Amino acid sequence: MEQALRLLQTDRFDLLILDLIMESMDSGFTIAYAVRDDERLRDLPILLLTSAQERTGFTFEMERDQEWMKVDEVAAKPLRPTELIERVERLLAKGKRENHG
Repeated sequence: MEQALRLLQTDRFDLLILDLIMESMDSGFTIAYAVRDDERLRDLPILLLTSAQERTGFTFEMERDQEWMKVDEVAAKPLRPTELIERVERLLAKGKRENHG
C-alpha cells in the first residue's frame, strides 16, 4: 500500500484500479481516501474491485455509498474482461471530460 501511495506521488496516472482487500481489509478504501484528500490527485478516476458480495453477501451501491467510498465505480469480482474494459473506457472518458472542460 505504501508503494502505491509513493507511485501516485511521483508518476502520472489516468485511472486507478484498486482491489478493496489488498494488505488489509480496507486497503482499497485507504488508498482512495488518500487520493481524494490530495489536491493533485483528487480528480483521478478510481475503479474499486471487490469480492465482498460473493464472500459476505454485502453489496455496495454507488448511489447510496459513493460519498463515503470515495471511488467512481465499484465492480464485483469476478467480472468479465469485456465488462472491465467497458468500465475502464467509461472512466477514462469521464476523466478527460472533467480535466478538459
